[in-house]
Amino acid sequence: MQFLIGSIKKTNKWKLWLRSVAIGLVESFIILMYEDPSSAADVRQWEYVSYGLSQLAFTEKGMKKLMESFKTYEHALSEDSVMHCFKNIINKCKKFAKPKLKSCIEEFEEKLNKFHMERKEQ
Repeated sequence: MQFLIGSIKKTNKWKLWLRSVAIGLVESFIILMYEDPSSAADVRQWEYVSYGLSQLAFTEKGMKKLMESFKTYEHALSEDSVMHCFKNIINKCKKFAKPKLKSCIEEFEEKLNKFHMERKEQ
């Protein structure tokens, strides 16, 4: 998706519109996964999903939805590849987050790390 966005050489309005569509898709995708976790049930699918998510830019709303939907992907966090993608998402969001959201992201990161370590030990 980033390749497509980056390769378009149109006016600034076109780029802004395309970026807003991409952000809307991210938020819609997270909401869909939150409402129907069975749509990506096995770990291999979660590797694809987490990689796809890590390639996109998150808004504050999208990041909050990702935090709220923890139960839908907690089972996949035992996989290093999935965890790596979620770490990438967190690192990107921390760079541009407001201080209040940044503290929430850091707490979420601790929760992910703790859960990952517990699952790895099992």
